[in-house]
Amino acid sequence: MTRHSLLIATFLTFCISGLFAQVQFRLDYEKTSNRYVVSLVPQATYKIPGNLTGASQVTVKAPTGLFFPKEVKGLYPGIEWDYNSRSNAPVEAPEFDYISFALRNSGLLHLPYVEGVSIPVLSFKNEFGCSAPIQLIDNKTDPFMPPNSEMANVGQSIAVYGYGHNAFGGIANKNGIADCQESYTHTVDTDELISKFDLYPIPAEVEIFLEFDWAYPSENVQAEIVDVLGRRMSLKTIDLISGHNLHAFHIEQLAAGSYFLKLKGESWSITLDKFQKIRM
Repeated sequence: MTRHSLLIATFLTFCISGLFAQVQFRLDYEKTSNRYVVSLVPQATYKIPGNLTGASQVTVKAPTGLFFPKEVKGLYPGIEWDYNSRSNAPVEAPEFDYISFALRNSGLLHLPYVEGVSIPVLSFKNEFGCSAPIQLIDNKTDPFMPPNSEMANVGQSIAVYGYGHNAFGGIANKNGIADCQESYTHTVDTDELISKFDLYPIPAEVEIFLEFDWAYPSENVQAEIVDVLGRRMSLKTIDLISGHNLHAFHIEQLAAGSYFLKLKGESWSITLDKFQKIRM
């Protein structure tokens, strides 16, 4: 086999082996440093040359006017990022600003992609400190994904040679939300506490229902509904019982818009899915 043919075969092997192997993104808030951290979570192991990383972009959204990144820095040796673009309150989602970061030195990095092992790659602060939750946007469901009204290039992407094209495979932590206020307690992923939860109906007019299985001892927790700016709209105590739980929340008093449901225990807190309240 000629050297040229061998290179082609090697490339095809990496592409085929990567068809079902992708890289997820994760967003966290670090209380000790007051920094937001973006990590890569590989769903497969890539070795040289398959771990060669090309262009990458990370896009977050934050409540309008409350988030302005500063002190942007790479966390892996040799990685540099730029605060790339910003779209303020687009017509598709006027309650949010969209902020993108781009990998500056793309095509030169051999990252240690090991299945299931997170790689912190990017961090930044907010000019306004702890002002509101921010969130990685979902390429499949976000209303501002291209084509959009501002012709803005937003979304998550990462090119990995071993995958053959954009290897972005979704968001690792539930909803991709980083809430600096929650981080003052022990914040955990939804999947660590609640399995197979349903929040319905969405959209809702009068009430929503939360249904899930609780695998821990019974506990009284606070259930809080907040708006996209993090403002508390309602609060009540619910009793979690070991086993199956079904709880109702009356929302007829809320204005039409987007809201989040949060649960807070003695040493933990979680943010569940966003839901839409519509006019009655």
